[in-house]
Amino acid sequence: MRPTAELMRAAPFFGSLPDDALIDLASESYVLELPQSTVFMEQGDKPSHLCYLITGLAHYSSTISDRSAVVVELQPGCVFSIDATVVNYPLLGNYCAASESTVVMLPSGIIRSLLHTHLEFSLQVLETLALASRNAKRLVNSLAVRRGTERVAAWLLAKSGSRTHDPVYVKVKKAHLAQMCAMGPETLSRSLFELKSYGVSATSDGIIVSDVSRLLQIAPPHLAFDDLADAEIDPEAGTTAPLENLSMALGSKQ
Repeated sequence: MRPTAELMRAAPFFGSLPDDALIDLASESYVLELPQSTVFMEQGDKPSHLCYLITGLAHYSSTISDRSAVVVELQPGCVFSIDATVVNYPLLGNYCAASESTVVMLPSGIIRSLLHTHLEFSLQVLETLALASRNAKRLVNSLAVRRGTERVAAWLLAKSGSRTHDPVYVKVKKAHLAQMCAMGPETLSRSLFELKSYGVSATSDGIIVSDVSRLLQIAPPHLAFDDLADAEIDPEAGTTAPLENLSMALGSKQ
């Protein structure tokens, strides 16, 4: 199935392309309907396509020898494999459907041609890669500076989408949570035990946070670690004033 130009236009990533270029790109692209656990791009391969996730979830994972770990969870609206597509280098990880998913596959060669012929599109890709670089630095900062318990608390805060005193249930397997927080099962168990005093308890398939705001005591959001829309932070007041026209990426979420 071919994607429509209207479907492509819904992604701000492609918003700068004129109608004729977008129609031509859509005509050479196709839509994949993926069952859960389908690997649709493999580590070490040169990317034949840029990917645009329409529905479902995808995981970006890294594999070495007999070990594999999920590095990033990609949400609908993400455009990904941008870095490898631009330079035509091998992929550094695998892309797998974490649920039933719909992905638009856009030919890499056409994307690279558009970079040479459409300045506004080139600037959009440049901004996306710059923001992805900032998010990668945040991840490195978090791994280098935050303790494991702080990383778990920060992940739960991000997933809860809340800063209230209300309880929140986050559905997640412990193995997946450990991977997303870059720790082993034993370290995760110790971190969850420590977080009990902050109102966190584990079930067989998720985490209950009795009071989300209490997690802010152990993992207050910080520009060096967290996606605050690259906010300007007033260190005295502890408030943020988001800047405009920014997006999140490891893959572009727009």
